[in-house]
Amino acid sequence: MKAGIILAIAAAAVVISAAGIILIHSEGDRDLTWQYMEQYNPDAAELLSRYTDDLTLQTASHFALLDAGVTESLLGDYPSYWNCMAEACGVSPDGDQDSKATVEDLKALIDKAEPLKAAIGEGKPLVVDGLAAPIFEFTDGKAEEYSNADSTIMRFCVYVETEHDMDLDGKRDLVKVFLQVPRSAMEGNYKAPVIYEGRVYSAGTGEIVYDYESSEFDVDAMYSSPDPRTPAGEADPMEHALSSRQSEWYYEDARGEKMAYDRIDAFDDLLVRGYAFATSSGTGTWGSEGIQTCQSDLEMEAHRSVIEWFAGDAVAYTDRTGNVAIAADWCSGDVGMIGKSYAGCTCISMAGMGIDNLRAVYEYSGMNGMYNYVNSQGCYIYAETPYLPEFASLYTSIINDEEEWDEVSEIHLAYFGKLKELEMANNGDFNSEWAKRESTDVVPSGTAVMICQGLNDYNVMADGAYSSYRGFIDAGMDAKVILHQGGHDYLSDAKGHYDMLVDGTRNSVLVNKWFSHYLFGADNDVTEMPRITMQSADCSSWTSYDDWGNGVMRDYEFPSGTVALARSDLDYDGFDYAEQIVDLDSGAYLMDINGTGLIDGRGVFHLRIRTDDLGRDLLPVSVYLFDVSDEEFEFVDYTPGEADKITVGEGTSWIGGGLRNYDILGFETKTNDTKIVSYGFADLYNPDSTRDPTTCAERTELDGGWYDYNVYLNSTLYEVREGHHLVAAITPLPIATFVADQMEEEIEDYSFTIDLDGSWVSIPFSPSRL
Repeated sequence: MKAGIILAIAAAAVVISAAGIILIHSEGDRDLTWQYMEQYNPDAAELLSRYTDDLTLQTASHFALLDAGVTESLLGDYPSYWNCMAEACGVSPDGDQDSKATVEDLKALIDKAEPLKAAIGEGKPLVVDGLAAPIFEFTDGKAEEYSNADSTIMRFCVYVETEHDMDLDGKRDLVKVFLQVPRSAMEGNYKAPVIYEGRVYSAGTGEIVYDYESSEFDVDAMYSSPDPRTPAGEADPMEHALSSRQSEWYYEDARGEKMAYDRIDAFDDLLVRGYAFATSSGTGTWGSEGIQTCQSDLEMEAHRSVIEWFAGDAVAYTDRTGNVAIAADWCSGDVGMIGKSYAGCTCISMAGMGIDNLRAVYEYSGMNGMYNYVNSQGCYIYAETPYLPEFASLYTSIINDEEEWDEVSEIHLAYFGKLKELEMANNGDFNSEWAKRESTDVVPSGTAVMICQGLNDYNVMADGAYSSYRGFIDAGMDAKVILHQGGHDYLSDAKGHYDMLVDGTRNSVLVNKWFSHYLFGADNDVTEMPRITMQSADCSSWTSYDDWGNGVMRDYEFPSGTVALARSDLDYDGFDYAEQIVDLDSGAYLMDINGTGLIDGRGVFHLRIRTDDLGRDLLPVSVYLFDVSDEEFEFVDYTPGEADKITVGEGTSWIGGGLRNYDILGFETKTNDTKIVSYGFADLYNPDSTRDPTTCAERTELDGGWYDYNVYLNSTLYEVREGHHLVAAITPLPIATFVADQMEEEIEDYSFTIDLDGSWVSIPFSPSRL
């Protein structure tokens, strides 16, 4: 077949109309020919002929794509990417795609492509089989000499007015928000829903300062709410976008040795599907006003204002000085949130605040409150070092603007000094300052929550995911949990160009399905997902459960007697020492437990302990639960960062929109005879403490007598298989974290004694497969 040759079809009746050539039903039984396609749409036929000479059902579906207006830039490699696009747009053939096509087949596929053709023609999103399709053109926001004038994605910044004056300058604080909006929405063709990421590192990073002078900073004054600004006018969003410059949101972060707004490309796959994307680093960061407070209620209220702006319930300005207001007239008002770690915690906090237009969140490894992230039952991780002011200073990227920092540094440093004083006032115990950073009080709302948590995450324990899940479920909200075997991981990441499978489904598809349902109103089965989806310890399978935390406590008694435990000579600098505990001759007490089945929930060590080491700031006790077998078995190890991964399929996760395919990865397993199942730690000064932070507020002045403790394990779901047994371990060694060595002086010559007759271990085993 030679492209461009158009033969007269003698027996064919055609009708010429303004829309083109309409095929007559009487021709439906004829074999499809190139001449026929050229006659119908010569441009589509000419382009397709560059890729194939075949006249199959596959060819007909590809022709239907081109005829509907899909551009070559959206397609990629032929024929695999074209087939993926046809499926995503609902234009796949019903039969064997390699079979010969007829005119009737082509007509049927062109009919199937009518919704696609209408969506492209009108510049609107297309949802097929419950998923938003990648039909929007893409422009790379990192390209040199980028300009919104010729970009299909409009990128610009606005400054949302919050309700408070944290920096005490007499004005409500403005926070900078970076937006990426499909041009079609900006042009008024449709109202785009927004995916929002409240990520403190986006605008850049500051500089950790370890020593702050105490100050008289008035923390309560930060809650003042001056009158809002009076707008001096209102900007046209498109005109504002066209006047914006790349340097406003993509610049060098010298301290972080990377570019600011480094996740600019993290959600390109959602942009080409018609979503808008927004991110803000929040108060006290470069470009924003206010003070960085490390997840306080005021910081969360600022993010709330951003979310409400999308629905028209807050005000934003084009800059920080002109008072020219700007509305999100391109937005549907519906918002979803996404984020990991700190940004994941922001998701959890927002989901619990009852924000009307926040429809759904999809979070990874988000802390449920800062207290249990930094402390556990009165025992702090950072010995003699305050966490909150250190990390607040790291996130205060406003320091990168030397001129502004000269003007505002005094009040920021005064706050950090006061924050240090408040945090360290009672040596790791809960207080009013920690209470400002809790997200346990959930306001029931229509926000749906997806929680993704690594069961081997040393950075953010799974206990936070468990507490979040229980809080949302108890409030009557829709909450799902994916428990994978990784560490502090995304399950799909555009920056890393990888995807991971969740029970056979690519996570990028699951994210799209989740937001398609809640933001586009797509009819799909995402609400029918089980509440809990858990990956097996060896990563070979997934199991669904109706709930998490239904385990029935099974008690295991220790032998009679007492045992004195002291700091051993074990080198605990790093993460490797925890599994070595089972081989220790001293420094830990071990007990075998012959319990098998599904551990479901939060176990607890009931311990009767006394110590003569009074007067120290900290008296730690750590507990572990190990899975031990006579034969080595496969599992993923605990890690403070992302777990090691292996490539399952190189470039096999189709993304669409002309974007590079992702690799499909899996978690790399190791082989050993011992694995940590769970762990926990407490301060002996807090005998009445539980995992509820409020129970850690009162410190007991010990007198050298016996005290009863409940030291809780990190919540988990874990299958203890036949042939394995559990080992319970008690030790004065600190929990294996990335700052464990900071505890060395705290536990020098430290010891305590356990009354085994008054101690036992309770493990929650599921009574059945849920």
